[in-house]
Order: sequence, then structure tokens, then C-alpha cells
Amino acid sequence: MRHRWMLITLGSAILFTVNGPNGSAGQTLECASLTTIKGRYSYVGNPCTTEPCLPGMAYTVFTDNKCYYLTINDSWFSENRSWDGYSPELDDLVMVTGHLEEKKDVFGKSFHTIEVVTLQPAK
Repeated sequence: MRHRWMLITLGSAILFTVNGPNGSAGQTLECASLTTIKGRYSYVGNPCTTEPCLPGMAYTVFTDNKCYYLTINDSWFSENRSWDGYSPELDDLVMVTGHLEEKKDVFGKSFHTIEVVTLQPAK
């Protein structure tokens, strides 16, 4: 059984088209687009997302007067970690690539997260 596939990129969005055996109709799957931001690596209080609020700290990247909370599997970074041998220090200039999302805390205030795919020193 042979399957044929095609990769299409549209800006930063990626589409995969998979055709079934003998050229039968296929499926098109869209992957969420990736965004790269450059900013200062920081450690700040996390937004209140539960009732009662659970205080904590999370790693962020600050850029253009915006704060992006770094997440993995939709959870805050609360401990520093290494990325392909790079362990950022607070206030380092970094480039982070991932999936952006705007969320709201329990008070209705917006905040931004980036589900991290890569984090490296800024060039």
C-alpha cells in the first residue's frame, strides 16, 4: 500500500496533503503557524488562571512592551532549562520560536503565551 504526500508552505503555515492508495482522495492537515520573537529572558509572577489564584513564577520573553509567557504542553516554565545546550540567564537577549496564543486570566485581562519549539541566543 503506497501513500503519496505533498508539503505546502504558506507563509509560516504548513499544510500536508496525504493521498490514499491508488490516488484515492486524501486528507489535508494544517499545522499551526510558528512565530519567532526576540526579547529579554525574564522571570515574573504568573497570571491568575484559577480560583482561588495560585501564586507562582514563570519564565517570559519581553519584547515590544509585551510579555510572552513561555509554555511547554500548555504549562508555565517555572524552572530554568537548557535548549540544545543553551541555558539562558535572566536578562539574556533570546529568540524563541513557537505557537502564539492570547488568553484571559480570571479577571478578563489578556495575556500572551508562546508554546516553545526552540529557544536560542538572539543573533
